[in-house]
Amino acid sequence: MFTKQSLALQLAEGQLTKLTSESEEIRMRALDQIETRFIRCLQLGEPIQFKPVLLLKQLIRWFGYTPPLVPDRVLAMIMELLRSEYAEAVIRKIPYERFKAELEKVRRVLHKQESKRISELLDDINLLLLEKYKIDRVTPSVSSLSSNGIPSQETESADSSSNHIYDNLKPEDYEPAWSYPCLDDVATMKNMIDMPRNGVELQLQLTELIIRMGDYPIEYFLQPPFVFLHLVQLQTRKDGSLLHVNRALIACLRLLQHRVLLRRNTLSYAASFEPPSRPKQLKVGSALVILLDNCMALIRPLLLSCTADNWHIMELIVEIVRTYDVLSSKIPLVSITLISDVVNRLLAYCNSVEGSSMTQLMDSLRIPRLQSLILNGVLHDMVALNINYDKNIDRRQAKALIQPIILDSAYVSCIPERMEALNSLISSLDSGPSPDDQLIKLKRAYSVALNQLQPNTELTGSELIKKPRQVCHVIVQLRSETLVKQLFKLLCSAFHSTRAIKR
Repeated sequence: MFTKQSLALQLAEGQLTKLTSESEEIRMRALDQIETRFIRCLQLGEPIQFKPVLLLKQLIRWFGYTPPLVPDRVLAMIMELLRSEYAEAVIRKIPYERFKAELEKVRRVLHKQESKRISELLDDINLLLLEKYKIDRVTPSVSSLSSNGIPSQETESADSSSNHIYDNLKPEDYEPAWSYPCLDDVATMKNMIDMPRNGVELQLQLTELIIRMGDYPIEYFLQPPFVFLHLVQLQTRKDGSLLHVNRALIACLRLLQHRVLLRRNTLSYAASFEPPSRPKQLKVGSALVILLDNCMALIRPLLLSCTADNWHIMELIVEIVRTYDVLSSKIPLVSITLISDVVNRLLAYCNSVEGSSMTQLMDSLRIPRLQSLILNGVLHDMVALNINYDKNIDRRQAKALIQPIILDSAYVSCIPERMEALNSLISSLDSGPSPDDQLIKLKRAYSVALNQLQPNTELTGSELIKKPRQVCHVIVQLRSETLVKQLFKLLCSAFHSTRAIKR
């Protein structure tokens, strides 16, 4: 009995999400169930467990499907929600101007129906909003941003940051989606990024986002509505939420690393044959460039001071480099230069500090020196990664980038393993393969591949197994489906022949 009662007195988030299902039947069934439970609890004065803000948003989104079904019932539910004790949660999280704008959109959608009942409901809701938000009907409304304690200048800064991010994206920054969400998942992610204006509530919602992040393939966050980019945008807020935003981004990067490692277990040589209609997602490399650029803009003013945000930004930068390593991808030179500039600035400061008081020297150097050591390691790792993954690396330029950390005695003496790695890196930069050697290897590999396409020079499966480097190199370079199929066929025949001989 207790279980049935508990189920009857709650509206689960999954049930509310069905209000925006693509299926008309599912939407209507969900509305019937939600309306029955909600109105019943209000009439009987029974408490009900649900998210008032989510319910309101879903009811408004109901009118996004044309023609809108039973609009009078949906508007009546909005009215009852605003009259109930749960209206406080709605008023606290949704500014008046935004609520009013959404109602105007609904009015435009329903304009053609010319129903007196609908017009009266919309008018009543507007009047109720004025009452709930305590707004004088004569004087203009106060800015929704100011009413929530956030300066409009700050919000404009965040908006301009968002526009800047999207404006700089180019078609080559996108790739075919690894997988893509259904419409219900898209609706859920839209709810995720619909962050409240209040700093404390934002922090709670970010914590919830971190918990729920693992429920979805992380590539969904690189697709519309771009949860990842929204988190990057939130880094510009000045209300003490940066710590929580960075935690969410760190969790996102770690899930991304795990996802990339899982994808390595599958072959995708035919990726270039994806149909043009396949949904797109932001490339991981492009997302990392945007995030690193934002992190460096945040860390520069904090280099010589200690705040709660320093170390999470540092950790985020380290995770970005790790993600590049997992991707087996080179790091753009512009990103390495950003780190190099900060490294040089910190080293210059540390070398310039003077004084006779040891206590004063320690206070002046403690934070900058720690940050310098961390970023030295980041720069070191970046150059080392590009040695492995950038075949056209400018070795002279790479050596110039790490020159400051080579001369940093504290770095090489305090971290012995770094000193050994630095010696290996210098040796690699001094003794890189010449272009002629690379061309010779490439020529040999392509000769093997071309021979396979001619019957008189075709190698058997057992012979191909003896040339793994050349075969794999060409397959990766050409992404040839024909070559992969032929290779697979030959290897299978070689395997069966070997088994037959053993028998």
